Amino acid sequence: MPQYNDYPEITSLTDNDIFLTLDAETNATSRIKASAIKNYAGVVGNSGNNLQIAPAMTAQYRFNQGTGQQLTDFSDNNLNGAIANTALWSNWSSSGLNFLPNQHIALPARNWFSGNFYIESVVLLRNYTNWARIVDCSTAPASSDGAVYLATSFQSTGRAVLGILEGSQITYIQTNFPLPLNSVFHLAAQFNNGVGTIFFNGLPVASGNLPTPRNVSRPIAYIGRSSFPDDFFDGWMFRLNIYDRALTNQERINNFIFIKQDLESHGVFLL
Repeated sequence: MPQYNDYPEITSLTDNDIFLTLDAETNATSRIKASAIKNYAGVVGNSGNNLQIAPAMTAQYRFNQGTGQQLTDFSDNNLNGAIANTALWSNWSSSGLNFLPNQHIALPARNWFSGNFYIESVVLLRNYTNWARIVDCSTAPASSDGAVYLATSFQSTGRAVLGILEGSQITYIQTNFPLPLNSVFHLAAQFNNGVGTIFFNGLPVASGNLPTPRNVSRPIAYIGRSSFPDDFFDGWMFRLNIYDRALTNQERINNFIFIKQDLESHGVFLL
C-alpha cells in the first residue's frame, strides 16, 4: 500500500478541487469537493482560520501541562488521569508526554463507550510493542467481554488495531501496513452503527464490522496500557480526544486540520 509521504503535498486549494478518498479494505473510493469542506483554512495557502474542535466530547487530553503527575481533561467532564511513575514532559515544545517502559495513565471509571464513538490521537512511536495501546477501557482486567481499545500494534507488527470485545467475541480490525516509527502522526478510529474505521492522518485505511459496545461501567481504563498483560506504549503522545458519538466527515476533517495547526504552533509537525 502506498505510504502517506508517497502522495504530493497540497499547497493551495480552490473551491472546485476534488479530493479522492480510498477505503483500504474495500477499495471503495469517494469524492469530496473542497467547497463542501467548511473552514478549510488550516491547509497551507489559505488565509483566515475559524476552525473549532467538534463539540460534545467525552474527554480531551492535550498533554501540555509540562509538569506534575496529573493529565488534565479539557472537556467539561473532569476525567483527569493519574500518571504512573515519574512523568517525563516535553522539554522541546509545550506539548507532549514521553512514555517509557511501564509508563501509563489510569483514567476514572465510567462507561466510556456505549454505542457509536470516535477516538483521535497524535503520537510518535519509538518501537512496535506487542499489542500496545493508545487507550483501553474494559469492564475487568483481561476480560474478553467489555473491552474497547485502540492499539498501535497487532502483536508486534506495527499495524494499528481497533478492537471491541463483547459477549466473549474477540473482534477487531487492523491496518494492512505498519505505522511509521520516529515520526509524529494522527491516528483515529470510529465506530458508527456496526462499522469500525481506522484513519491515518485523516484518511480511512481500514474498516469492517464490529459489535456495538454496551452501556456498562468500564473501571479498568488506561492510556498507554492494555487491560490485558500486553506491552506498554513506547513513544510520545501529544493529543487524545474521545467522543461518545460518531463524527461527520466534515467534523473529522476540521478536527484533523485544527489539531495539526495547533501542534505546528507549538513546534510539533505531523508526518
